[in-house]
Parts: sequence; structure tokens; C-alpha cells
Amino acid sequence: MKRRISRPHSHRKKDYRSSKSFILPSELWQHILSYLPTKPRFYIASVSQQFCHLVCCVSELDLPNSACAVASLFSRLTNLTSLRLSESNDFSNSFLEDKKTDRAISCLTNLTSLHLEHVGTISDASVSLLTKLSTFKCHHATPEWKTITDSSVSLLTNLTALDLGYVYDVTDLSASLLTKMRTLNLEAMFLTDYSVSQLTNITALNLTTMEDIITDDSISLLTNITDFRMKDDDECSPITDRSLSLLTNITVLHISFFEEITDASVSLLTNITDLKVECYNMTYASISCLTNITRLNLCCDESITDESLSLLTNITHLDLSYE
Repeated sequence: MKRRISRPHSHRKKDYRSSKSFILPSELWQHILSYLPTKPRFYIASVSQQFCHLVCCVSELDLPNSACAVASLFSRLTNLTSLRLSESNDFSNSFLEDKKTDRAISCLTNLTSLHLEHVGTISDASVSLLTKLSTFKCHHATPEWKTITDSSVSLLTNLTALDLGYVYDVTDLSASLLTKMRTLNLEAMFLTDYSVSQLTNITALNLTTMEDIITDDSISLLTNITDFRMKDDDECSPITDRSLSLLTNITVLHISFFEEITDASVSLLTNITDLKVECYNMTYASISCLTNITRLNLCCDESITDESLSLLTNITHLDLSYE
């Protein structure tokens, strides 16, 4: 009779698939994590390298500022394509003071969408590395918080949407290279006809100018535009009926302090659904032609009468107050 020889207990190989120590496949963990909101997923990534790897498979991340304290985690989220950082209520943080935002974002070279809202400090050093960006929005409470210049913006040639709010250091040098741009929001900027004339693919434009440096010559070329918002703080813009009358695809028109724009051009923009005008001598002759309007803000323009308003039967929002 053969005797069964058993191996010593110490030599037995542990079976991690046993009921007491069952390890789920990565694919199943990813499926489980997909049911969690973004913030809990962020904390789970800090538990271990295994969980961090699982969270790295997530392609989009949207974090409140309170979660930004662990900025070093970003260096491991190299697969991120979309990132949003926003300020949370009552948050006093060292994250803003030690420039962790700039260092962390510089690791995320696969980003195609970046949205920063009143958080951290970002500069050319990190932005210049994000050459895959197609959407870039960066807003801060004050202009001096940002150090973004032509040096980095000129490298973002894949941009289709740029929203920098108040920033003073982006000029024609970089803006003229962004020929794929569809949506542009730059306030307190000093762009000129040279760069604006290059942006012929623009469909949405929001500009605030301070000098007479954008004229009919460039605006008349933006025939694809559907959303046109422009304000001239000097109240003497050289933009006139000559260019506006050519922008017949406009559905949203917000203009302020444009004294040379009259009924002659506005009456031709019959596709408008959202109209806002300030300090502009518009009469009922043009208003009555815009029968597709659903939102109207005239800021107490006394030249508008009951006769013109009575024809606008599609209006859902009416504001005649002065701001």
C-alpha cells in the first residue's frame, strides 16, 4: 500500500481565489467604481496603487477645490482627457499659495478639455505642455492671478474653444494662429483686425475692447458667426452697419456702446432669438422685423413702443430695466 505523503503546511501555495480572500478582476472593480460620483472615486484612488490604477482608467474628472489638497495625485492620472477644478465655498487653502495647480496640471499632457474656475495659479510653464487641448477655460477673480501669455497660447493650435475672461497678455501674435477656433471669449483684451480676420471659423465671439482697434474690416469676414457679443468700454467703437449687416446667421446679439449701428443693419438679422442692446438708439422699425426673438433686453430704451413689442409673439423673456 502506498503511503500518501503530505507537504508541510508552510510550503502550501495560498489560493487568493478562496472564499476568504476573493480578489475581484480589475474589469469588475472598474464597473463597480463607475456607479460612484467623481469625488468618492478621487478618495478611493488614494487608498492604494491598485485602486489608483483603476481610477486612472476614468477619462473625465470634475473636482471641487476641497479635493485639490492632494495635488500629487494628478501625476498618476495620466489618462485624463477632461479636468475641471472649481472653488468650493469657504475654502481657505494652501493649494492656491504654493502653486501646486501649475505643477500638477503640467503632468496631464493628454488633456483635451481644461476648466479652472477661481482656483490655483496657472502659467505658461504648464499650459505650453497641453498641446492636445481643444477646450480651455480659465477664470480667476482678478487678472493678476494668471500669467498666461502668447508664449503658451500660440502652441495650442488644436483649440476650438477658448475662454480666458480677463487677461491682458494674449495678443495678435498667438490669437492669429488659432485658426480652428469656434468659440472665443476674451475680455479686456487688445486684439486687432489682424488676428480677428484670421478667425473665419468662429461661430461664437465675446469680446470687450478698450480702443478702436477692431473695425468693420475684420468683423465683416466672420460670416459663420451665430453668437456675437461685444462691448466697447470707450463708447466709440468703429464697428458700423457695414459689417453687422453681413452677419445674417446671428441668433444671439449682445452689443453695448455701438453708436454707429442702426436699424438699417439690425432689421436684416431676422434669425435673432436673443437680443440685448445698451446705450443704442434703436427704434421700433428694426425691432418689429425680429419676429423670432424669445429673449429681449433693451435696458430702458424709450424709442421702443407697444406697437413694435406687440409683434414679438415668441418672447419668453423681456427685460426693459437699466443695468
